[in-house]
Amino acid sequence: MRLVEKEVSQRPFIQYALGQELINCAALAKQFQPSIERELGRKVKNSAVIMALHRLSEEFKLKEHRLKCDFGSELNLKNNLVEFTFERTSTILKKLQKLYEEVDYGKGHYFNVLQGSFELSIIINQTLEKKLREIMKGERLLNFEKCLSAVTMTVSKDFAETPGVIFTTTRQLAWNNINIFEFLSTMTEISFIVSEKDSVNAYACLKELLSKNKVYSKVQ
Repeated sequence: MRLVEKEVSQRPFIQYALGQELINCAALAKQFQPSIERELGRKVKNSAVIMALHRLSEEFKLKEHRLKCDFGSELNLKNNLVEFTFERTSTILKKLQKLYEEVDYGKGHYFNVLQGSFELSIIINQTLEKKLREIMKGERLLNFEKCLSAVTMTVSKDFAETPGVIFTTTRQLAWNNINIFEFLSTMTEISFIVSEKDSVNAYACLKELLSKNKVYSKVQ
């Protein structure tokens, strides 16, 4: 039934729960039935809604199976981060080079820059906050966030061509009520910037995704 698919498509968590067989289809059908009848303008059989939900449940189970992929072998947690968001200007791009010179990856420094059309965000270690403020003096600060953590997981090189990988990871965090401040990715890495208070839980959630692989974990 098309209207049942429409109701479910608007609720990603229900899609996941159906695929995991966590929902009673009869109870869910009773919840959907009034809105379906209003849209159709007539009564519908509860059994028809239940059958449609069972069919969708099977489809979602197959999709979950197809989404299983090699997420890699390493999970990394980096704490004590801050994020500055500035208005993007021609001068700030020049100042970034000075900031790069202060970063020492050999000392475990973390440094990421996200550029939009009008804004630029910098995520960096808290220990470099004072130096960043000195270098960016005169630039318009739009927002500042402290007490952040980065949880990074490696993925196989073909993840960019595998539909649903990002959805699978973000859903895992959202399902556990973890807010994502920023999302970053490269060819073989996915990083989530979260609050430090959520970092341990976020780490555990993503580790669960890696549970079927051999995981080499590192906390910094």
